[in-house]
Amino acid sequence: MEPAGAAAPPPPSSNGRGHTHARRSDEQRAADRARRARWAARAARVGLPLLVLAALAAAWEWLVPVLKPAPTALPAPSLVLEALGRHGESLARAAAATAGIAALGLAIAALAGALLAVAFALSRWVEAALRPLALAVQAAPVVALAPLVLWQADTTAAALVISTALVAFYPFAAQTTRALANTDPRLRELYALYEATSWQRLRLLLVPGALPGLLHGLRGAAALAPAAALTAEFVALAVGATVSPAGLATPLLQAIQGHDVALLWATLAVAALLAIVFIGLGALAAPRTEPRHGSHAGAMASWRDGEMA
Repeated sequence: MEPAGAAAPPPPSSNGRGHTHARRSDEQRAADRARRARWAARAARVGLPLLVLAALAAAWEWLVPVLKPAPTALPAPSLVLEALGRHGESLARAAAATAGIAALGLAIAALAGALLAVAFALSRWVEAALRPLALAVQAAPVVALAPLVLWQADTTAAALVISTALVAFYPFAAQTTRALANTDPRLRELYALYEATSWQRLRLLLVPGALPGLLHGLRGAAALAPAAALTAEFVALAVGATVSPAGLATPLLQAIQGHDVALLWATLAVAALLAIVFIGLGALAAPRTEPRHGSHAGAMASWRDGEMA
């Protein structure tokens, strides 16, 4: 007979299911905490810059009547917002035109940069011959390249696209070349051991390994494309070319010629927003990942066994 007041023994667990359930619950709670931390970090990346921008705008609005600068020097944010309201429709159309030029130029830059990076990866002679030319194009400012391209191109729109592509080309090509060159040397030796062809090395080893670097190069080029398109259009207008459809450089030049500083700031704000959109799209296309080499080893084994051409 058990003594009085003795605690009842815990019910036996069937095959440790209770402990397994507790472990799963702990893991689920940890996963939920990690998920909430990620969302908080993302919200902070978006919210903190917006809070800083709002604080700067409030301080700006307060300082203008205190310091009383010249109207052509520093308009209050309220006047900039008023200009955005008056010219919102035309600025939206201009931003769409600039975005189209930037997107086309970025696409051409990505295609040309990828082809050049592949040529560099497959032939050191090609790299030695063409890399100085690529550096020379990168060193030339767009304000010098745009008139030369404009005089050679059939249309102003084509000249703007080509000028934008020339600016965005080298960052993408350089990052892709670096990613192709950083492929695991052990896998390079393995492919050489089995006498893989250049096409097999490119398709099975170099391109999969360089994909994260290629996407990061796209992110860098996307950050440059809107500014390059805006600068190219501004240069085209300065030399007397007709730009149709008009991009953001047109209201920018009109604001400068008309001494409309509020419109100038409003146009710059729209241009900055367009650049942020391109940077955000580039960041979405380039997740923070590293090359994974295990898949290359599997592809090499399949190729060696005759399962791949």
